[in-house]
Amino acid sequence: MIADRQLLKYFEVYTNFKIFLRRPVLLEHLREAKADKRRLRKALREFEEQFFKQTGRSPQKEDRIPMAEEYSEYKHTKAKIRKLCRTAALSQEEQERVKVALGTLVGCFISLLSSVLQTTSC
Repeated sequence: MIADRQLLKYFEVYTNFKIFLRRPVLLEHLREAKADKRRLRKALREFEEQFFKQTGRSPQKEDRIPMAEEYSEYKHTKAKIRKLCRTAALSQEEQERVKVALGTLVGCFISLLSSVLQTTSC
């Protein structure tokens, strides 16, 4: 039971470490997603301003049909940004914990492996 909890703890640390290693890649994806969001928002604003100039009112849902793909892409890009922010958001304290726990994790796996090898060799 205790070993199971320790393994779960080490697995969580390992998962956080993998995210920590991928963090520069995640941050690059985040920058790209934010640039996409700005580009889409600019196109949507231009559409909305043009529509307002022509009709004197803001576009309603049915008026946005010609730009439905852009609105959908904008919505998905915002969700992607939220997900990337959550994934890449390891605090400085968490980063230090991951570095320290990694040594413990390696030690745990070595001892686990050696006990398995001893059990199978008997």
